Amino acid sequence: MPEAWRERLARPSDARVTVRIEDETERQETAATRLTAGEAIEDPAFGIWRNRDDLADVDAYLRKIRAPRHGC
Repeated sequence: MPEAWRERLARPSDARVTVRIEDETERQETAATRLTAGEAIEDPAFGIWRNRDDLADVDAYLRKIRAPRHGC
């Protein structure tokens, strides 16, 4: 394992790590099985936040919740 990866993992030397290397065709097949836009709209979880009045202006909402972290 490359040293840079080992540093990022920051695990004890006796820890077990599983590395998965995907075949390029496998990744393309996975992308092909994703939902289309029409199928996603029919999913009950789609639009779960749509009736939230406090999220009418998404940009303003995000600025508000990020402000404490960014000192804005």
